[in-house]
Formats: sequence, structure tokens, C-alpha cells
Amino acid sequence: MASQTQSLISIPGDIAKQRSRWNLIAALIRVLYVVLGLVGVLAPVVVATFAVAIQILYIRIISFCATAAVAVFVSFDIGTLATRWREAWKHLNAACIAYQLGLIDLSALYKAYSEGENLIGAMKADILAKPSMTEGQTRP
Repeated sequence: MASQTQSLISIPGDIAKQRSRWNLIAALIRVLYVVLGLVGVLAPVVVATFAVAIQILYIRIISFCATAAVAVFVSFDIGTLATRWREAWKHLNAACIAYQLGLIDLSALYKAYSEGENLIGAMKADILAKPSMTEGQTRP
């Protein structure tokens, strides 16, 4: 049996650039998610553990970093933001693969791009965010 090679259709440059960009942004936001989470959790542990051994200035700096990390984490809903960017990339990536294989046409590829943009949505900050309540809790 002769092996068949299928030539891939080239993805338009603007779509290819966006696919790469969305992948990078999704990865960077995920790193930010992990870093903010670690700082928000570990910095108070450092302060509590070494409060007697470190100078008050360092306690204030570490406490500020912990508070700022948690504030950014919650206010910008970093976890959801990272997920939206990754989902948009996955959607566009699947469409790009289908386009390269000739399974969809250019209009379907652009439609997938548009749908990816909608998945990303607008950036929003909720500076008055309140932690969600678990079952059985009541508001004061």
C-alpha cells in the first residue's frame, strides 16, 4: 500500500497569530493564578511562623503582599479569567486543525474565531466581591 500524504491548508496569518497569542495569554494567566494563590496563602504563614524573629518592616511588607495578592486574585477572578482564555484557545485550535485538514471552510474558521472572542469576554473587576457562602452559612 502506498502511503498517502495529505497537505495541510495554511491558516490565515491573523488567525494563526491570535491562536498563538491566546495560548500564551492563557498560560501567563494560569501562572499568575498560581503565583497569587501561593503568595496569598504562604505569606501569612511566614508572618505567623516568624513574627518574633523578623523586623516589623518585613512583617508589614509580607502582609501587604499577601493582602494585595488575595485582592487581585478575588477582584479580577483570575481563575475564571484563565479558564476563559484557555477555552477560547481550545475552541480556535480545534477549528484551525479542522480547517487545515479541509473539514471546514474559511467562514467556519472565522466563526470559530468570533466565538472564541465571545468566550474570552470583557475584562471586569469586582472590587466589592464578597466570598461565596457555603451551604448552612448565613449573612450577618
